[in-house]
Amino acid sequence: MRKIYVDDMNDIAAVMREVTPLMDLKHPNTVRLLDVLIHSNRVELVSEHLDCDLLKYLEKPERITQPQIKEMLRQILKGLASCHSKNLVHGNLTPKSLLIDCKSGTVKLSVFGLTSINNVVSHHSHHHHHHHHQRLHPDPGGEYTTWEMNAAYMAPEVLLGREGCSFAADVWSVGCILALMLTRQHLFAMKGNELGGQIPSQLDHMFRIRGSPEWLLGNASSNYQLQDLTAKLNFGDSAGLDLIKVSHRICFLPIHSWFLYSLPVRRHGHDSDEVIGVVVFHC
Repeated sequence: MRKIYVDDMNDIAAVMREVTPLMDLKHPNTVRLLDVLIHSNRVELVSEHLDCDLLKYLEKPERITQPQIKEMLRQILKGLASCHSKNLVHGNLTPKSLLIDCKSGTVKLSVFGLTSINNVVSHHSHHHHHHHHQRLHPDPGGEYTTWEMNAAYMAPEVLLGREGCSFAADVWSVGCILALMLTRQHLFAMKGNELGGQIPSQLDHMFRIRGSPEWLLGNASSNYQLQDLTAKLNFGDSAGLDLIKVSHRICFLPIHSWFLYSLPVRRHGHDSDEVIGVVVFHC
């Protein structure tokens, strides 16, 4: 259950405008919102319960295999595509917002954080509400605070304030999540990076690893050459390398060849007509 504290009826109306589309979001790879309870000072969102989040899942001693990674990424992208098809952007995709049913192996996107592009609700500004501009308790691993974790998965344009949440920013976050599954490391995480004045440091850290985006060259204090991440991200086959060499951050194509090899056997067979997003790390 998630509680959103409000000050007056106008706040409740704003929250309900955002929550209402989530009630209609029914996809195997998104967490179901079961009920909404309205009180005088808060709105409670009741969702289905799953065993653990992706961060906890990856803490297991045994490493997940490449076929498992492919299947999990396929599910993440299908859930995200379902949200985007309804003009909903997540805006806070991290390993902790991906929940897993360990018995079935199903991965689901948490709906908390999803925002309608046509009707953005400003409840992130409420001082009672959990949001990522706030230093919170460390994650279960104890290595990164909530802000540090969230910042590591934000797209550069979001950190720079050039735009708010967007489809493309969600896809950047998925790319960072793929890197985590492949390496068991947060690709752009920066320890000791508290919110106060540290966004430039986070961006510099990110660009040092990946290279500066073309739209920022000449306008930043530090310009870094584009880096090849293929050595850092061990895909294991040439199709995997091609996955991150595509010239756009995402394009919707008939299923990418990397997903066609070594996938686990699925209960309901292969969805021959499905489309899937190709995730890459270009800015």
